Amino acid sequence: DLHSFPTRRSSDLDLKRKELDVMKKSSIVVSKATEDTLRYLESNITEIANKALACVFEDSYEMSFVIGTRGKKTKTNTVGIELKKNGVCLSKNLSESCEGGVLAILSIILRVAFLMLKSDTRKILLLDEVLSAVSRVPDEDDSGNSNLKRATQLIEKISELFQIQLVLVTHCVEK
Repeated sequence: DLHSFPTRRSSDLDLKRKELDVMKKSSIVVSKATEDTLRYLESNITEIANKALACVFEDSYEMSFVIGTRGKKTKTNTVGIELKKNGVCLSKNLSESCEGGVLAILSIILRVAFLMLKSDTRKILLLDEVLSAVSRVPDEDDSGNSNLKRATQLIEKISELFQIQLVLVTHCVEK
């Protein structure tokens, strides 16, 4: 019987259409704001990370963020990290494709960057054995420098520059 089906009034349908339209427009605004924020973070964090990698390692490393979207109905922004060594893109699994010291420096930089995003918090960063994978082998030029020494100097500079109190736990006896 057709009369037993629930019917909707045209005003109900109009209201639902308006709500759907508002949701679509809101989604576009939020997506644009998210994209702009990610691009801003990308440019600032990438620059700092690449300078930090250049300070510590003799090989040329270049980090960049890969920003994308996924999903058909509900689009979600995704952020990945791409790393190049001497211009060659390393595999997606960074822990298998590059030395641990590089990941340690990137980890420190990302931690500092996210700490700086929170302006209302005390700037204290606890780092437990983050430099254990950084090479202690002296450079070949007899300068007495090593990746570990340069990484330690970098951490000191970061602490001073961003006014962050760093607590570094290590079993390494050399500075």
